[in-house]
Amino acid sequence: MQLKKNVKPTEQEVALRAWLEKNNVTVTIISTGVGKKGFDGEDWEHDRWIIQVSRPPKPGFSTEFSTGVGLRVLLRARPPEIIKYPRTLHAVAWMKQHCVPNPPEVASVFSSYLTEGGAADECFEDWADNFGYDKDSRRAEKSYEACKATGFKVRGMFTPAEREELRVMLEDY
Repeated sequence: MQLKKNVKPTEQEVALRAWLEKNNVTVTIISTGVGKKGFDGEDWEHDRWIIQVSRPPKPGFSTEFSTGVGLRVLLRARPPEIIKYPRTLHAVAWMKQHCVPNPPEVASVFSSYLTEGGAADECFEDWADNFGYDKDSRRAEKSYEACKATGFKVRGMFTPAEREELRVMLEDY
């Protein structure tokens, strides 16, 4: 787990932020707390975010986004007793106090938008095959519909050429 002050943006993050600024796109990331269930209903503790994307004069959009607790950062270095005995009640209490959610990189968000948003270009059965979902699952169909909705939001804000430029920029993310 990294100290907050040591977290540096990736090259793709820096490039994407510059591209967004050049193209008058604003991204706001707002923490909405901790979730205990994933979007698919499975048990999963995670940090939840609302991502707001705007690009006047086009209408903006917002989506939900989650990050695993492994991406949290420390506000200060762990003392030796916490490192030596990480499973004690004292260590757990210390971590809860000094370990905080770290907002996702915008590159991570946009990579997800482009990957999941591909649902807008294919039928449910093809999408389920591509992502390893059961074609008979209602939960999978619900995920597909959410991904498809995100795809249409992204299409409404970015031209096909811009989406391709973003895909190239984020292809190895």
